[in-house]
Amino acid sequence: MSRRINKKGFPRRRPKPVRPMLLLIPTLVVSLLMAGGATLAWFISTSGEENKFESGIYKFNIELVDTFTQPPTIPMPGGSFSKTVSATNTGDIPGFVRLLVQVTAFADDPTQATPLPMKIGREVNLNIFTADWMLGEDGYYYYLGLLAPGETAPPLFTDVILGGPGVLDARYVNATMKIEVKVEGVDYYKWHYRDGWWVNPASPPSTGNLGTIEGTLSALAK
Repeated sequence: MSRRINKKGFPRRRPKPVRPMLLLIPTLVVSLLMAGGATLAWFISTSGEENKFESGIYKFNIELVDTFTQPPTIPMPGGSFSKTVSATNTGDIPGFVRLLVQVTAFADDPTQATPLPMKIGREVNLNIFTADWMLGEDGYYYYLGLLAPGETAPPLFTDVILGGPGVLDARYVNATMKIEVKVEGVDYYKWHYRDGWWVNPASPPSTGNLGTIEGTLSALAK
């Protein structure tokens, strides 16, 4: 059966509810960190699985944008390297996006299983673009806009800055660091993002950053 479409190409009638889309894209940054004047050797690789959800003839799909630029010189503690993280809508339906960034590190031992402190804001820093993204109390960064089909959100960050020698001490020599980014997208129909993201959809957040995020998304939902 054919469906009527408005001038913008979006369905006039709400399609059947679509489960919130979940994409897990692990990004591995393996670094040999040093303390002092030794060299730093490292590499980066990316892998992930893509999940697409369809409702009738309409496809909803949000993909992670993860662009790494090889620096001309190896960064030392206190140095930085370019890495752009964002999200793009490759589907047919507008949606909301949030990103989770997790950084871990393990000491250089035979098992590579001894965790080291690796907190964002101390051992590693990200230049978050707060004009477009807001950190919620749940640890997710929320895009403060509606991502239209074919649109890529402004970057969450474009640089990763390593902690200085006073922070990355001798424990971090030859340590392995891992950065994982998880992207989640939910279509813009009311109230799918509440069902997918809030602990109690019937009572959405009303205070703090999550309260601000809820107010922004609710004004954009259709």
